[in-house]
Amino acid sequence: MNARLRRLTAITLSLMLLSAGCGSDEATTPTTTAAPATTAAPTTTAAPATTAAPATTAAPEGACIGLVTDVGEVDDKSFNQSAWEGVQAAGAAAGASVDYIETQAAKDYATNIGLFADSGCDIVVTVGFALGEATGIAAGEYPDVDFIGVDQWQGEAIANVAGLLFPEDQAGYLAGALAASLSTSGVIAEVLGTDLVPPVVAFGEGFVNGAKHIDPSITVIKTYHPGGLDVAFTDPEWGATTARQALDQGADVVFGAGGKTGNGAIIEVAGEAGAFCIGVDTDQWTTVPEAHPCLVSSSMKMIVDGVSDLIGQSLAGSMPAGNYYGGVALAPFHDHADSVPAEVQDMLVALKADLESGAIPTCVWVTDAPGCEAPAETSDTKAAFIYVGPTGDAGWTWAHDQGRQYAEAETGVETAFVESVPEGTADFGNYARQFIEDGFNVIVGTSFGYMDDMLALADEYPDVVFEHVSGYKANDTNFGNTFGRMYEPRYLSGMVAGSATTSNLIGYVAAFPIPEVIRGINAFALGVQETNPDAVVEVAWTSTWFDPVVEGDSAQALLDKGADVIAMHQDSTAAGDKAEAAGARWVSYNSDMSAFAPNAFLTAPVWNWGPRYVDIIESAAAGTYTPGYYWGSMADGIVDLAPIADDVDADEVAAVEARKAEIIAGTFHPFSGPINDQAGNVMVAAGETMDDGSMLGMGLFVEGVVGATGNEPDDFWPEPVLGGTLRIGLEAETDGLNPAVNRFAVSAYQMGTAVYDYLVVTSDDPCGCVYIPSLAESWTHSDDYATWDFKIREGVTFHDGSPLTAEAVLYALKMQLNDPTVGIAVRALFAADDPETEAFEPAELLDEMTIRYHAKRPHVDFPGNFTGQLGNVPSLAYMMAATDDPTLNQAPVGTGPFMFDSRVQDSMTRFVRNPDYWGDTAYLDAVEFYIYTDGELAAGAMAAGDIDVMGTSNTNAILTLRALDGIELYETDDYEESFAMANSSRPPFDDIRARKALTYAFPRDDYVEFIGAGVLRAADQASTPESIYYNPDVVQEHDMPDLATPLVAEYCADVPEMCTDGRINAEYQYSGPSVIQDQIFDLLTEGWSDHFNFTKDLLPQDDHITHAILGMWDFLTWRQFGSINPDGHILWTECQSVGALSLNWPRYCDEERDALMFEARASDDREANVELWKEWAVSINESYTYLFQTHTMWTNAYGTKVKNVCGYVLPDGSTPLCHVNSANPSWAHMWIEE
Repeated sequence: MNARLRRLTAITLSLMLLSAGCGSDEATTPTTTAAPATTAAPTTTAAPATTAAPATTAAPEGACIGLVTDVGEVDDKSFNQSAWEGVQAAGAAAGASVDYIETQAAKDYATNIGLFADSGCDIVVTVGFALGEATGIAAGEYPDVDFIGVDQWQGEAIANVAGLLFPEDQAGYLAGALAASLSTSGVIAEVLGTDLVPPVVAFGEGFVNGAKHIDPSITVIKTYHPGGLDVAFTDPEWGATTARQALDQGADVVFGAGGKTGNGAIIEVAGEAGAFCIGVDTDQWTTVPEAHPCLVSSSMKMIVDGVSDLIGQSLAGSMPAGNYYGGVALAPFHDHADSVPAEVQDMLVALKADLESGAIPTCVWVTDAPGCEAPAETSDTKAAFIYVGPTGDAGWTWAHDQGRQYAEAETGVETAFVESVPEGTADFGNYARQFIEDGFNVIVGTSFGYMDDMLALADEYPDVVFEHVSGYKANDTNFGNTFGRMYEPRYLSGMVAGSATTSNLIGYVAAFPIPEVIRGINAFALGVQETNPDAVVEVAWTSTWFDPVVEGDSAQALLDKGADVIAMHQDSTAAGDKAEAAGARWVSYNSDMSAFAPNAFLTAPVWNWGPRYVDIIESAAAGTYTPGYYWGSMADGIVDLAPIADDVDADEVAAVEARKAEIIAGTFHPFSGPINDQAGNVMVAAGETMDDGSMLGMGLFVEGVVGATGNEPDDFWPEPVLGGTLRIGLEAETDGLNPAVNRFAVSAYQMGTAVYDYLVVTSDDPCGCVYIPSLAESWTHSDDYATWDFKIREGVTFHDGSPLTAEAVLYALKMQLNDPTVGIAVRALFAADDPETEAFEPAELLDEMTIRYHAKRPHVDFPGNFTGQLGNVPSLAYMMAATDDPTLNQAPVGTGPFMFDSRVQDSMTRFVRNPDYWGDTAYLDAVEFYIYTDGELAAGAMAAGDIDVMGTSNTNAILTLRALDGIELYETDDYEESFAMANSSRPPFDDIRARKALTYAFPRDDYVEFIGAGVLRAADQASTPESIYYNPDVVQEHDMPDLATPLVAEYCADVPEMCTDGRINAEYQYSGPSVIQDQIFDLLTEGWSDHFNFTKDLLPQDDHITHAILGMWDFLTWRQFGSINPDGHILWTECQSVGALSLNWPRYCDEERDALMFEARASDDREANVELWKEWAVSINESYTYLFQTHTMWTNAYGTKVKNVCGYVLPDGSTPLCHVNSANPSWAHMWIEE
């Protein structure tokens, strides 16, 4: 946006606008405009003091009355709504039709007025000061139409125009007197629309003067909306935030005058115990019921009466030309009448009479009347503020402008400001010189990048005081620096964030890597570590102080990586918007921004610049200004911590408050040692505290921060260590390591990653739908996404020395499809030449390095099929040899970074570095995989130092690992879900009544408490709440046995052969022997015992899987549904998968669900795709075939000597998803620090 210069002499500006009829807030030079000594008033008509119901004049047949608003909506519950109610009342009384148009942009004023005039309307009411010029022009074009301009001063009377005006200064004066009478803190506030509109200024200044009339010492915080006419009255979020900031500064009565903006303010006050609010324009008790807890009265303009009266006079042929004054009053006190003492009520009645008679002047438009104080002697000191951002940012610049307003009110010194002045340009110097030429002798610059310009200007203008914010340079005469020890509340906000995160990843959106920002990030991270040593803070640099788009995108990128708390060193609220949308939490900065993201907001480190600016201005005026470095603290009051969100644990809040007290007392310092930098070097030794010079020049991050400052020396990061053997613990053995014939599960994938690459890998993207080439160098597709051509990477060789070709890829695919256990999971993805014989030709060779795939149907995410087992390609010669000698399945030959060395099944498998690897050479000499069969045993081995790495989903093992020192944990629960299934193809669960009864009586709460052990989250569907595919309307029904009872009775009456003693008979099948599965069986069947007779069907694991595939079961539990991208769900739920061999294990066929899934698969509109999968979640829920239990938690543990865990970089330089239950992490990119 262009820099804008606004003089903060609001009354003067508004008087200028009154006399000129219009005005702009754009200026290139600051000017001072004096009010005219006297202004001759045009013709005016006063409304009668007491208005009797006028005689109703019937409107002529077909008469209509039109109303045109400014950009505010007609239902603003304030100004516009009152005018519209007046039109409706007059129309109903006279029998005229009425209608309105809400203007969307100022350019449409004339058009909208003309629409009514051209359609034959007799009267057009235009609402708002800004429509005055357009109304006057229209009156000349349509002389037979009467125009009523609400809040429109008529400088010259026009025969067919009545300007409906009100003495808003009197209305505001009464409101101020009421506010001062009720205040116990001595601080009140008003939140106003723009100061470009004279009636708003009249309300605001009248409020101040009325309050001072009651209590001359009272402090009034007055804030005008910084935006233009297009937004100033329709911004309830800004209104709420501004009111909250006033409350935080001690205000206990707040006046909201600015349409929906003012409504936002009073609604915010309603949530503050003991505070009062005052509405505007109409009795807002009836229009804003949300404000009832605080709404003591409203400062009313009798708009309804005024509009109705003038319409009646127009219909009677007697509408006055010129200005017509309506009445003002305070609304009844309603439920707060007891809070307003009788003597105050009597005083207000008398005051209203004195204002109307002129006995007491408001001293707003006329300041030299008897009773108005003489203007204070003008000070020679004038202070100008140059801002880097807009005053409406609700952040950095807003906080500075609040300080400027405070200083102006406290000192009486004239101030001015210019906003959005970029750093590193000539603009700063130009504006500063312009101010100095206009007589300003204090210049405040509020951004780090202004520092050198200010130092040079200080030499050029030795008689001008220059105060720079956030820098580190000064001179001995007239140039100083001001800042606050923001690292103190930053540390406290970090404590809050650390206690709030569950993912242990906190994102931090930051502007520039300068000492101020780095210091804040480090303090925040140290605070995080106090309450959560396992959490890390990842930084995203934006290279801007204020750019909501860039800030929002950076926050979203961090959320997509799994951050569940976002902090910031930025000036807009964009990061909070993203956190709110994602269901994450947010630590804002500069001010209390809770109104912008109320559910996300945790707290904020905030500024209070006012007292410091008073000191600077007063010392400059007294000639005692001393340059130097001011670095104020929480004890000084320049920085503080905003209120902490109500849902933060009380013990955590108490810990923060205790630490805050220690900081203020000087007994705790956030930068007290021991503190190390990111590389492990000592930054502050134990027992020492960092000095101010080191803090002011801070250039490196502390441990626990992910990111770089750009200040790291060349030797800062440790070099990778070559050599060594990485020992990895597995929970299960695999039958073989040949992806062409062996069905891969977790252990096979973790070993397979060493020896195989993938054709395609998945990027770290929230949709799980962005794919990155690996062995497949590129791909193209047909217009309908049914045919895909993959170009295979050249120059890649297998471990046996043979080259990777498309022939090897095709051969592997065909073997996978033809294998009974591997093929069942993927055959449905590919087209068949002959469906009768199921003879597949899924792909063909186009040339030596190109393969064409034929999808069964259009498939936008088709490359995702090759991010798993289908994407592993063994050597062609190896596959052929293994066909003849199946023992070779234990000695894999791939293209990966490690080569097979040895294998003792059920014990240890070893791979050694591949010296001819096509990618980056592996750092490790070897990787060894040890089989433990039980996660707790592996955790014990980890604790004993027998292994370096392990992965587990065993909750007891996870708890053990979390308690260990000297390891790093990577955890996620967004990969798969645990659930139970009911077989809909055989009784009893072929009957939906039995399935519903099973669901209603499902004892999930007990299950989650037992199996979850505080580690697992309950699951309602196949996506976690953080997923873009999550449907918040889908909730797993459970623990409602009373709903199951009638269903069971009805079923047993109809199918008695499937029941015993009034309970449904069924088999519960699971694999074993397994102690944990036995315990789950006992827990679930006990919970169902009032409604079901379950018998145990215990089978070996292979038989259990076979029975599941063949449908030989009633009820079982399982884990599947990779929930990042739901495209894979089709395999498990489509009708085609129902058959003798089926992966649709519940055997539930829903053709409408199929159509929905195939539409999603074919859609390249990601938003539409997401919505379709949300509908799929509804369908699954309504089938009652799945009972979702928990989201599976996968944890990978690494000894601290294992480095570069997620450092896998692809050939194009991109980084794939680092997921603990997939092919990643990449063993090739890790090293062992010995």
